[in-house]
Amino acid sequence: AVFRHLTIASLTERAIIQLHVDELEGGSVSVATAVRRARDIAGYSTMEVYTDPENASGLSEMTIALDLKGARRLELEPARCDDPNCMADHGYTGTSYPDDMTFRVSAAADGQDALDEAVEFVDCLAGLMGTRSE
Repeated sequence: AVFRHLTIASLTERAIIQLHVDELEGGSVSVATAVRRARDIAGYSTMEVYTDPENASGLSEMTIALDLKGARRLELEPARCDDPNCMADHGYTGTSYPDDMTFRVSAAADGQDALDEAVEFVDCLAGLMGTRSE
């Protein structure tokens, strides 16, 4: 089965609002709404995907993660050394990302207009946080 979902994020000077709708079996839906103070945004990160960077074809998708001083996502993987014959346990290495509000926008799935709005959303975040570089 394939179920659709939709996330809407809105940013004002005082609040950030997230609305998420999931289609469920039988035609019903669940709707989740989160409202946070804009001053609770501790930071944000983006991951941008360029389909053909050598030819400067432009942005094809973006993932935006906001740190609202709550949840974090930790990606772990086994640590390795440069010796291909090494059998030692080197433990793990990992990266921690803010994960209070994460969404992905793709030109192929959501349309170029939605991707352009995501870029504008990040610009607004930067302006709100005083980190815009112009």
